[in-house]
Amino acid sequence: MLKLPGALARFISTAGGIGYWPCCPGTWGTVPGVLLFFSVDRLLSLLANPPLHIPLHLILFISLLLLTFKATAQALDFFSGSDPSQVVIDEIAGVWLALLILRLFLAAPLELFIYPLAFLLFRLFDIVKPPPVYQLQALPGSVGVIFDDLFAGILAAALLLILFVVF
Repeated sequence: MLKLPGALARFISTAGGIGYWPCCPGTWGTVPGVLLFFSVDRLLSLLANPPLHIPLHLILFISLLLLTFKATAQALDFFSGSDPSQVVIDEIAGVWLALLILRLFLAAPLELFIYPLAFLLFRLFDIVKPPPVYQLQALPGSVGVIFDDLFAGILAAALLLILFVVF
């Protein structure tokens, strides 16, 4: 399997160095995920035919996920701890998944107010770690590091979808 150069794996896993910030790296690491999804969604709306939006989103998410697993696995060899705070690409993947689920179910570009709501709910579930998020972080290696964030994204999207149906 292709191995990333160590410095590149650390650069990717820390979201360009955001993970090194001393205060709330996970929260700050979530911001680029929201901004990237917003930018990609708007760009796809301008450039691609609507039937291609979802397949392109899925291709981009799968690519992000593969890169996340690769960079995180290698970064764990460098950083100490089972889920080092410097690794924040998992937050990017988690919030991206939340927004992607919303985009899939709402079948239109997301309204601007959805982005901060998804951000806040994702961070809440990532910090509080309700079951099964807490249990998923115990999985070994990069799987545990990433799966808890992915499931926090699923919970955030599910709660927002329920709120949209009710209200």
